[in-house]
Amino acid sequence: MTSNLPILQEPPAKDIQKVDANGDYIFRFHVSPPEPGGTATLEEYYRQSIQDLLQLVRFYFKGKPVMVDEFAFLNDPGARISILPEAGNEDR
Repeated sequence: MTSNLPILQEPPAKDIQKVDANGDYIFRFHVSPPEPGGTATLEEYYRQSIQDLLQLVRFYFKGKPVMVDEFAFLNDPGARISILPEAGNEDR
């Protein structure tokens, strides 16, 4: 019986242990560092997440709807971060 599956070739041995003490195979993968400039700041991540959430839910305070336009992290309440799009992008 023949198989149509490709034949996997073993990488060259580099004296790397292939199984652990329990006999389980150890998988190793090459991890590339992230591309520069591809990561958002923590503030930008949460600003975008809150902005997305505001397109799905409405906040209320004592039974009345409220609009929020800024947030702050609990460890730095004085540093308020705007949620709304930058000036000129109000059509969102």
